[in-house]
Amino acid sequence: MAFSTDYSNRSAFSLVELSIVLVILGLLVGGALAGRSLIQAAELRSVHTEHTRYAAAVQTFRDKYFIIPGDMTNATAIWGTASGGCPTGARSGTQTCNGNGDGLLTVAQQEHFLFWQHLANAGLIEGSFSGRSGPSWPENDWIIGINAPGSKLSNGIWVVYRFTSFMSGDSGALDDPGIWFDGNYGNFYTLGGSRDPSSTIMGQTLITPKDLWNMDTKLDDGKPGAGKVMAYNYSTCTTATASSQTTTAAYALTNNSVQCIAIFPNAF
Repeated sequence: MAFSTDYSNRSAFSLVELSIVLVILGLLVGGALAGRSLIQAAELRSVHTEHTRYAAAVQTFRDKYFIIPGDMTNATAIWGTASGGCPTGARSGTQTCNGNGDGLLTVAQQEHFLFWQHLANAGLIEGSFSGRSGPSWPENDWIIGINAPGSKLSNGIWVVYRFTSFMSGDSGALDDPGIWFDGNYGNFYTLGGSRDPSSTIMGQTLITPKDLWNMDTKLDDGKPGAGKVMAYNYSTCTTATASSQTTTAAYALTNNSVQCIAIFPNAF
């Protein structure tokens, strides 16, 4: 049997039809990108909501117990004593440990972990927290939902810590090159990525310089080295080349990769 090779009667897409298909594909791609941008914007706005919620919770706790969470000296009398001993022993339910009442979150007593447990035990934040470090790092193993709350910002975790001050040339724990700006940090929050125990104490970078700049501008002064919002990891998140450039540094807005952790110093 012979097959015809006459293609003259076969139909094909016209230029108009191809144009319509390309327009539809463009709309779909544009819609997807716009949707992603909206989701990202919503996640960044949620950071302010979360920070405000925790600030209100701490203030309510202080009004009720006359001390900051984590530092509370009579917590075990209210919520029970950790059966495995303090500060690192096993515990169940609301069992907890006492703080030393000095107004700072003392790391050696794991008050920075007790902070979240005390707030949750008091019913001021959602969740249930262990009040102690995770198993991979003696004092700084943060685990989302286990000993610290996560964030709506993808893979984000809220951490509390304390350093009274850091200045260039200090021999204290804040002398990491390229990380800390000079300043008095006190008790502070950080928002970073879920931590890798082999990395620095604050965990992994989470936010791009542009996004943190947006956040800082809305909540504070837009300066990464000073104010109520600051940048951790200054050597890549900002234009600073020295920790002393607290007022002259700017965010590295041309760097579109994730390079920053947000710090909220002297938070309570």
